[in-house]
Amino acid sequence: MMPFCLFSQTSSGDLEDYIATKISNAPGSSGDDYVIPTNTNLTSWNSVIDAILTDNIALARTNASSLNYQVTEFTDTSLSPNQVFYVLEEKSSQTNYWGTYVFSQTPVRNNLVIQAPHSKYDTNTGKEAVHCFKNLVAKALFINGTHRCNNSDSSSCSGTTGACGSTDAFRVSDLAHNTASVFQKTTENVFNTITNSVFIQLHGFGKKSTDPYVIISNGSRVTPTTDYAVQLRDALFAVDNNLTFKLAHIDQSWTRLIGFTNTQGRLINNSADYCSTSATTTSGRFIHVEQEKSKLRADVN
Repeated sequence: MMPFCLFSQTSSGDLEDYIATKISNAPGSSGDDYVIPTNTNLTSWNSVIDAILTDNIALARTNASSLNYQVTEFTDTSLSPNQVFYVLEEKSSQTNYWGTYVFSQTPVRNNLVIQAPHSKYDTNTGKEAVHCFKNLVAKALFINGTHRCNNSDSSSCSGTTGACGSTDAFRVSDLAHNTASVFQKTTENVFNTITNSVFIQLHGFGKKSTDPYVIISNGSRVTPTTDYAVQLRDALFAVDNNLTFKLAHIDQSWTRLIGFTNTQGRLINNSADYCSTSATTTSGRFIHVEQEKSKLRADVN
C-alpha cells in the first residue's frame, strides 16, 4: 500500500510567487550543485512525465519519489476561476537541481509550452515564463534549477559561450545546450506526445548599439508553413511600436543570438543529431526569443 504522504502534496496561493521563490533560491554560478542525470535517471524521469501527461498523478508521485522529486497539486487562487497546476519539484532537501516542471490540470492552450532555461542568468526570464504560463493557462512550464555555469563540467554538445568567463564549451548545467538532462528529456516527451505542441523559449541579452530590442528565431533559416515567430513579432509590435526586431529566417544575414546550437530547438526541428548538428529544416514549433532588458525584462509584465 502506498504511503498516504504520496497522495497529499498540496499547496495554494499565487503560482508566480511560488516559482519566484524557487528561482531566487536556486544555486548560482559556483558550487557544482547541478548533478548530471544517469541514463537510468532519465528513464525513470520519463516515466514520471508519461504519468503526468496521462493524468495518472498517483503513479507520477510514486515514480518521482525515487528521484527526490514530488508532484505538488497547486491551486492558484489568484486566478478566477481558480486553476490547478501539477508542480514537479525537487523535495526540500535538494540533491539534483534539475529544475521545476509545471503542468496545467485543465489547460486552455493545450499545445503551448513555455521554457526558461537560464532563469538565474537572464534576468526575469523565469518570472516572465511563469507569468505567461499562468495567465494563458498553457500546457506546461519548464524552469531550470541552477545558474547555467553552476557545474564545471563541459557539455559534449557543439557550440561555445562567453557566459561563464572566457569563451568555452557550454557547461552541463546549461540546459539549453545539453541533451543529457531532464529538461531535454521532458521536451522530447512533450514534443512527441502532444500533437502540434509549440515551445516558446525565453532568453535575455545585453543590447549593443547595432542590435534590435528583440531577436527571434525558429532555430533555422527556413520559413515554416505556420510562422509563429512572425505572429509573435507582430503581437509584440502591436503592444509597443517602438520595438525593433531581427528574425533569423527572414533577416538571413543576421547571425547574433539566433539559437542554432540550442538542443531543444534542434530536437524540435528534427536535426539528425541534436547534440552536434544545427537544423536545416524547421517544424515551426520552436520559438527562441532573445529580449533586451529595459523595454522587455525590467519586470514580468
